[in-house]
Amino acid sequence: MTEATPSSALDQSTFDRRFAEVRERVHRICIGLVGRDSAEDVVHDVYLRARSRQAQLRNPEQFDAWICRAAINLCFNRQRAQTRMLDRLPTFAARQQDQPEPDLGPRPPAAVHLPSASASASVGQSEGPSVSPSASPTPTSSPSLPPPIASDVDPHLVGPFSSCSDGTVGFSVFLPDGWYANRRIGDSPACQTVGHVRNVEGSQVLDPEIYLNVQPDPPAFSDAEIEEQEEILLTNGIALQRYVTSIAESGAVAASRGVTYIAPLLKVEAGGPGGYLVAATDANNEDSVAGLDALMERLELHESLTADATAVAAARDLFTDRDVCLDAERGLGVVFPDAWWTNTAVNDLPACSYFAPEFFELGEPGTVPDEVDISITVFDGGYGRFNEIVGTETLTLMGRPVTRWELAAADGRTYQYVVLLGEIPGGLHARWTGGRLRACQGRARRDDGTAHLRGRATWSEL
Repeated sequence: MTEATPSSALDQSTFDRRFAEVRERVHRICIGLVGRDSAEDVVHDVYLRARSRQAQLRNPEQFDAWICRAAINLCFNRQRAQTRMLDRLPTFAARQQDQPEPDLGPRPPAAVHLPSASASASVGQSEGPSVSPSASPTPTSSPSLPPPIASDVDPHLVGPFSSCSDGTVGFSVFLPDGWYANRRIGDSPACQTVGHVRNVEGSQVLDPEIYLNVQPDPPAFSDAEIEEQEEILLTNGIALQRYVTSIAESGAVAASRGVTYIAPLLKVEAGGPGGYLVAATDANNEDSVAGLDALMERLELHESLTADATAVAAARDLFTDRDVCLDAERGLGVVFPDAWWTNTAVNDLPACSYFAPEFFELGEPGTVPDEVDISITVFDGGYGRFNEIVGTETLTLMGRPVTRWELAAADGRTYQYVVLLGEIPGGLHARWTGGRLRACQGRARRDDGTAHLRGRATWSEL
């Protein structure tokens, strides 16, 4: 723990200015941990409680890190409180969703365009303000918040010439020119809908034309006439069944024709979920049929990335006591188990680059210590993979496009997350540019059952 000389509390105008400088970063942290709907409330609480407890800040130079740590603690407190309420009072929780939002009082100052104050990247930084539920003063200044800005490029969509991957089910499809698909958001799986996009009031809207879902058994088409049936063997060995079916008009049901593909997923013993992938579209729309045919020509099957409930519970228990590492230079923060170790900034190595369940020492520059489980780097340019893909998924985290992989290395399994950084590009069909953040496993894990699943769950939790 790095000790700092105690200092007198900041005056209110200085506190408000410093908070305005770090407010955008705090808001992004809260969106990632509690969602956009609750983020503003947490930012409000952070301001009030930090303002009343600023005497706990020993070193004003660590103001940004102190505020961010407080935001993370409040977000986790809110998550635990919501979980307890939903577990104990589900009926009450459902009623509360219909109630108007309570008046929380004046909001904290809105963000201003000022240079950010430097924050210590040391792990031994001072603790954030405590979050005991005592009374807090009301700020005297409360400018109105600016409205959100709609973006032309939706980070929740996978664009043309990219693969959309569902890590839960274990499949990937390559998107043809002009076609988009949804990424996984929360518990909503990726690649359920594929279609074209249009610009509506400055935002991308996906018009679904192809639908993909998973069924335990293949469809029987009992109410439809099968016009055509074809078996297609892909070059990777996947056997597809392609059907053209029609349903005659009957009462309130209009006549329709459809094209449906059926593909067996990997069986449970092979690491998959079992069942069948079913992809369908309107047979009367030639463009949709051509898109579906092109989509299924590049179908790939992978193992599921889902960890079992026991492994997930063990990973969450590991994070019951947690710490946070903040790197002001790269603009990132990592919540990690309190029992783990990380690094401060050393020479050209940024803070929060390595995380390990045991103590480690830094060796030659560019060499990852053997004890390190996870390393984080930020880089520009493209990115390639040299190992066999075991499982993959396209998703969004904190509004950023992300791809995660489980790869087969010579000495076991390894995991990687790659997050797209930089500004969101303008233009309906613009491609995302800027740097990338890569979080990868420092050492491979042998696939020995329980340890492998626990490692996967811990990795995803972090």
